[in-house]
Parts: sequence; structure tokens; C-alpha cells
Amino acid sequence: MNGPLDFTRNGPLYVGNKFISIINDEYITGGGTFRTGSNTMALYEIEDLGHSKKRQNTTKLFDMLSRSQQKELRKIAKDFNREEDSNNNEEEPILIKEKRVMDIDNLALKRKEGRWIIAIPVFSEYSHEGNGSYFYSLEEYVDYNGKVPKKLVPHNSLCVKWGEILQVVPDALDAVSSPNKDLLVVLTDNKLLVFNNPTKGLEKATTTIDIEENQQIVLSQWAVGDDAGKWSETFRDYFEE
Repeated sequence: MNGPLDFTRNGPLYVGNKFISIINDEYITGGGTFRTGSNTMALYEIEDLGHSKKRQNTTKLFDMLSRSQQKELRKIAKDFNREEDSNNNEEEPILIKEKRVMDIDNLALKRKEGRWIIAIPVFSEYSHEGNGSYFYSLEEYVDYNGKVPKKLVPHNSLCVKWGEILQVVPDALDAVSSPNKDLLVVLTDNKLLVFNNPTKGLEKATTTIDIEENQQIVLSQWAVGDDAGKWSETFRDYFEE
């Protein structure tokens, strides 16, 4: 007979020069048919990653936004959740409850057309009042077009237009360019294409690097030389603990 299970997995969604956004997946089983699981987002300061106590100090992306953005997001979530509540079947069994929830306390950053945007998560909330099971599972993201705080993402633009990149690399999924505009890296499903001096033209990639499929860009901080190794070591230590 299998015993109780307590499983936690986490991974980075965004890494900047000061903050890192991490998604945490948790799954727990207990006696009988009890099960619980959740997906949550947490925002940490990079310097806190090496200190177990300081890792308890998380920040919400929502709290970093302007008051007007917060007001707008509250309305978006309120309208969404009100509509979902009205669509719920009132005759469903009381024992089991399931609904979709837009959660602005768990805002995340995601990539879209070469830049970081704010994403509002929609969760599927499930509860079983008979055995106490509860799940809060990420279902999808809804894009929010408000400005991303510079405190969080200092560099959030491309040196060439996304449309120009697609003309040269039709299967491009994402792209990043250096702050001084002398380097552009384009991501496809299985390659990285590097262009030197992209503002002068994108006729041919300077270098092409094969990568594993379904890779994503999470790092917004440019690092070279010894700094690149320091980044790798910091995150390896965190995620292996």
C-alpha cells in the first residue's frame, strides 16, 4: 500500500537583475482519498535566494504596479469572476465544487513578441467537502497590456520590430536584443539565431545554435564571462535544495 506523498516542484518564469519570479507546483496525498495540489507564483529578490530565511520574504507583482493599474486589474478580475459565478450550475452537488478564478494576487510575467508582458492567471478551483480534497490549478493566462514596472524589467524592448524579425525568421517564437543594440538573438522551436549589428540588417544570422525543443527565454539580465557562471551557480543551488 502506498503511503502519503508530498511533492513540490518549482521553476523560474522570469529572471531579472534584481528579481526572480518562480512558479511552485505542490501535490500532497493523505489518508484515504484525500488529495490536494496547487500552482502559485512567487516573486523574490535575487540576493535572498542564498538565504533560507530571507526566501520567506516574497513580493507580489500586483503591489509593484501603479494605482491606476491596480484599479484596472481589480475591475478586470471582478468582472471575470462575476461572469464565471453566474455561469456556474446552481444545481451541482454541494459535495463537489469547481469554478474558474482570475487571481490578481498571482500575477506573472510572460514573453510575447520579444518583450515581457503582465499575465493574469486563471485557476481551476476544485474542492471536495467529503474527503477534504482541494486543487488550485493553473488553467491559462490572460494578457494584460499595462506597462511592466522598470524596477522589475529595466530593459524590455527590441532594437528591431517584431514584424521585421518574422520576415526573416518566419518560425520565430521569441527574441531578445542587447541594450546597446549590437546583438539580436532569435528563438525558434529548436535553434537560436544570433545576429550581429541587427539595426543594419538581418540578411543572415552570424551564428546558429541547436537547442532542445520547447525551450523558453526566462532571463532578462545580460551576463558575460564570469558573471554568466555566477548566475548558473546561484540558480542551480536554489533549485537543487
